[in-house]
Amino acid sequence: MNGRSQPQMSKRLQSGLPSRSSKHAIIVLSVVVIAHLANAAISAWFGYLSPDSWTYLRLAKGFQTHFYPTLDHSYFAVFPFGYPLLLALASPGLDLVHGAIVSKFVNAALWIASYVFLMRLRVPALPAAALVITPF
Repeated sequence: MNGRSQPQMSKRLQSGLPSRSSKHAIIVLSVVVIAHLANAAISAWFGYLSPDSWTYLRLAKGFQTHFYPTLDHSYFAVFPFGYPLLLALASPGLDLVHGAIVSKFVNAALWIASYVFLMRLRVPALPAAALVITPF
């Protein structure tokens, strides 16, 4: 080396403690997880489904039985089929009612994953949480 000392690490890094911003992000992540899981549980309990949700569930059932998106035994390509395919993979062999319950928890997992993805893009914790909680 050229005689200069190595830059000293902060005491926080040396002690192994998480930084204040990472503690903040963990707290916000916890709020996001709790909010979405509570929404999933409440929605599953009361059984709320929009007409679009029923269509996606029926498309998922079509994927399970025919391996392509079908409604009423005919090909259906009006809605995107990635989400029904994910529902079909998450609820193999379940009927529409149980598939609806699983769909609420799949949605929660997707929203939580969206939050984590935004955090990886270095979006601050609160705006990222606002983006993924607002669509309720």
